[in-house]
Formats: sequence, C-alpha cells, structure tokens
Amino acid sequence: MAVFPTFTDDIYSDNPLVDEVRFKTTFTMFGTEGQERRKRQYLHPKRDINLKFSWITKQEARLLWEFYAARSGSFEAFYYVHPFIRTYPTSGGEQFASVCDGESVNFLVPSVGATSYTLYLQGVEQTEGVDYTFYSQGGIDGIDYVRMDVAPTAGHQLTWAFTGQLATRCRFEEDNLTFETFYNRLAKMGLKLKGLLFSDELGFATVTTTTTTTSTTTTTT
Repeated sequence: MAVFPTFTDDIYSDNPLVDEVRFKTTFTMFGTEGQERRKRQYLHPKRDINLKFSWITKQEARLLWEFYAARSGSFEAFYYVHPFIRTYPTSGGEQFASVCDGESVNFLVPSVGATSYTLYLQGVEQTEGVDYTFYSQGGIDGIDYVRMDVAPTAGHQLTWAFTGQLATRCRFEEDNLTFETFYNRLAKMGLKLKGLLFSDELGFATVTTTTTTTSTTTTTT
C-alpha cells in the first residue's frame, strides 16, 4: 500500500494539522421522559484529516494530484504519516493495530520511527524480547512492525502506544476532482482524507521486508 508523498524541500501542511477523531454511536429513545440508550459502534475511532498547504504551487500540487489519480480517487487506501512527533497514550487510549488470525506473527503497527513504545494484546502489556520483536521502519513503505514470538489467538486484538509519527490508514474522501478543484482544496479549503481501520477487512496487517512476507486480501473499509 502506498504512502502519501512528502516533499524534499520546505513544503509542509499547515500546523496545526486538522485531525478529527471520528466515533459512531447509535441511540434508542425510550420512556415518557425521553431517556436514551447508547451503543458504541466503533471499538476504535477513525482519524479523518484535512490537509491544507497554504503556500503550495501548482507544480508541487501536481505531484499530489498524480498520487490522487493513481489511487483512482477514493478507491484505493494509503498511509498518511503525520509530520509531527507526538506521544499517543496508554491506559485504554492505544492505537489499534490489528485483529489476529491465529496464524500470522508479523503485524504492522501505526507508527514510523516509534520510541518509548508498548504493545498490548487484548489489553495486556507485552514484553519486548520475550513476546515480540520490534522493527523500526522495517515494514512496507517504512511503517514500523512487530514480530510476535507466538501467533496470537484468532480474534485477539493488538494495540500500540508510542512516541513517534502516527501512520493513519485512509483514502481520499472524494472522487472526480479536477486538478483545479484539487489545487484549490489544497491551498484554501483543505483536502479531506477519510480515516479507515489500520488493518484490512479481515484485520490482518501487511508486512513486506527482505526476509518476511505476509500476503493479504483486497482491502476495504
């Protein structure tokens, strides 16, 4: 899976980056006083991003437009690596990494160059060097990954707390943008990226290294 392009010169998205954490809740009303029951639909929230490059030229925007066209608009997912190093919390606020299939031992984690990291399996902290090995930027397109000592039980979830750059799996929100519209969104209104779960529809992350390859099925939301 591709990674959203970065520029080699001083072209950065506006700071602060507009990063919206998206939840989904359903409500059922009952009783004469309008009481409600709430049900959380997303166990892990999605992260939507609004990119804005106030000083980008049309030539520079063309590079991003070509990336957009190569993804077939909103069809193909990609990784967006946040440009700022931040700490993503523990105590139930870890970033979702994957749902295990009972066979795989290699899992991408949603970071690039992570430090001070902790891996959790079903909410239980794992011990590096005993339960897993961490490979900084060793996965596909420079995403961090871990190799578990033993394949986790099918259906169990991996989550990840760390300091570093967050890697968000997302897609473009819109199809059928002309270049002029695409450029205006980048320079003025912002270009929206719709956040997806970090792993694919079955929960199995993709890892491609010089020594290990794990195949996947077609990805969707």
